[in-house]
Amino acid sequence: MIIIKFIFYIIFIFWILGKLASYLMRLWIMDKSNEYRRQDALKRKREQQAKRRPGDVRVENRQGGAKGIDKNVGDYVDYEEIK
Repeated sequence: MIIIKFIFYIIFIFWILGKLASYLMRLWIMDKSNEYRRQDALKRKREQQAKRRPGDVRVENRQGGAKGIDKNVGDYVDYEEIK
């Protein structure tokens, strides 16, 4: 009789854990889905703002102090134009 109760309790515990895991997985998937929807909406909003009419000029300044070329690299070569 004790073995039957033990087996029943084990089956019951696994059944409850299965239901709980299913519920938690559903919540996690819904949370991730909402997160991706928010990210997609922000991306579309940025793309919408980035669209410009043809001929519009947009100037973007690079942030940061370092330039791409080091002044100590290479030599300056003076040249003359030949016509």
